[in-house]
Amino acid sequence: LGIQLEVSHTLMSLENLAQATWEAAHRGLLYHVHLNDTQLPQDLSTIFGSQHFWECLEMMYWLQETEYPHYLGLDVVWVREDGAGGATQFIRNTQYMLRVLDAIDRPVLAEAMARNDILATQDLLWTALRETS
Repeated sequence: LGIQLEVSHTLMSLENLAQATWEAAHRGLLYHVHLNDTQLPQDLSTIFGSQHFWECLEMMYWLQETEYPHYLGLDVVWVREDGAGGATQFIRNTQYMLRVLDAIDRPVLAEAMARNDILATQDLLWTALRETS
C-alpha cells in the first residue's frame, strides 16, 4: 500500500506540497507522483510549474533528497493549449527545475537550512536561478 501524490490536488487541499512529498517519500510510501499544476481553487491540471513554480521546485528538491525511485507522471488536460506544445513546455519546466537544483551546493544549503538562515538559502537559490537562466 502506498501513496500517489498529485500536485494539483495537494495544492487544492491547501497542503504544503513539499512537506507532503517529504513525509510520504521519507517513509518509503510514495509510489507515484502526478506532475501538474493548477490555478486555485479549480483542478485545471495545467503545465507543471506554470502557476506554483516555487512549490514545484521545492517538491522536486525533496524528491531528490529522499532519493525517490519511482514514477513521475505527466498529468495534464490539454484543452487550453496544443498538446505537443504543452508537453514540450512541461518537459522544459521540469528540466529547468532539475538544472536549478543541480546548481545548488547541497551541503551548504543543508547547513543554511539547519541554521534557519534565510539570507544564505535565498542567496544559494537565486544564484542557482541566475546561473541556469
